[in-house]
Amino acid sequence: MQKSTTSSKKGKNAKPKIIKITPEQLHQLTEAIRASNLDPKIGEMLIDNISGNQWLVVALEKGQMSIKKLRALFNITTESSINRKNCKPDSDTTIDDSESATEQPEGSSDNLGDDSASKPKKRKGHGRIKASAYEGAEMVEVLHPDLTRGDPCPEEFCDGKLYELSEPGIMLQITGSPSAKATHYQLQKLRCSVCELIFTAPLPEGVEDVKYTTSLIAMLMINKYFMSIPLYRQENLQSYLGVPLPASTQWELMAQHEDVLKALYHAFEYDGAQARGISIDDTKARILEQIAKNKKAQKKSDKASCFTTGIVCAHDDHMSYIFVTDNQTAGKSVAPFLRLRNPKLPVPYLMCDALTANIPHEISEDLYLLCHCLTHARRQFYELPNGYDDLADEVMRMIGKIYDMRMFL
Repeated sequence: MQKSTTSSKKGKNAKPKIIKITPEQLHQLTEAIRASNLDPKIGEMLIDNISGNQWLVVALEKGQMSIKKLRALFNITTESSINRKNCKPDSDTTIDDSESATEQPEGSSDNLGDDSASKPKKRKGHGRIKASAYEGAEMVEVLHPDLTRGDPCPEEFCDGKLYELSEPGIMLQITGSPSAKATHYQLQKLRCSVCELIFTAPLPEGVEDVKYTTSLIAMLMINKYFMSIPLYRQENLQSYLGVPLPASTQWELMAQHEDVLKALYHAFEYDGAQARGISIDDTKARILEQIAKNKKAQKKSDKASCFTTGIVCAHDDHMSYIFVTDNQTAGKSVAPFLRLRNPKLPVPYLMCDALTANIPHEISEDLYLLCHCLTHARRQFYELPNGYDDLADEVMRMIGKIYDMRMFL
């Protein structure tokens, strides 16, 4: 009675006891269940449950089970309309669709055999956004500083008079601010009644004769690469604000400054390589170009994974953060980075976890002092199952001493 009372105090949410069994013990257990007097169906269900649990534990320990695979394993799906339609097809709608597909009115396009009707017509236009689409643009009316309606034509040997055209000159300029702001300059245009020359008012003082200013491009770069706002989200925001700014246009504007960005990036690389300590790690990334190549690849060896490597460089007076996204792991990405280091400086420490992919094998080992991450190691001992308490406590106590020394560094 006392034992049952103690177990009831643990509650339903108590952590279950973890029992690890070997393949031989699993085989003995399944044979014992089959030899028992249990109903055969219940026995097989019990064996499948134990075997599935054993398989899941091994897959998790080996890192072969991702969150995506777990969701698919337990059939966890979102409540989207597509999933609902796949699970519960509407039979009435299917019948109506099939009937409508078989019954076609006379004289339909299928009976005419005209291929030209099915071909899409070529879309006309130059691909640019017209000025009237910028509904959120500020309207600025610019009058000609020297001429007005009724004045004599300033052209030599012309005695005509100027009159104002109904359509002003259009100069659209988009500048950078917390969000892209468009200013619509309506430049007054005057035409001579005799020689028909047109005189357009100049832009106000301090206004550049460009559509996209450098302040806008700087804002796009900050939003994309510092605030991590995707280009398509910036496009949606600008559309709501009445200043269209397609994602393709954003990319083209930033790509025009590739040389400047590369020079800045190389300067960051050189500065980071001179640090007294470097920490690296990588995570999976998605590059559309590489994904397309993987789909076309015939052999598995032709496919490549993509990674983003974070390089944190600790200086005496500042920190540097560099990110490299390509198909190389952290160890291969940091190797050319370390070659930029001044050979007269002391050897830096290189902090990473114990994965082989994080160790730079392409350069000499005497160029860095390799240090493995104690946080990962400590977690492995912290998560040891029951029965290893003495070992785990001793290792964690030793690691704790190292942590205590950090206050004196």
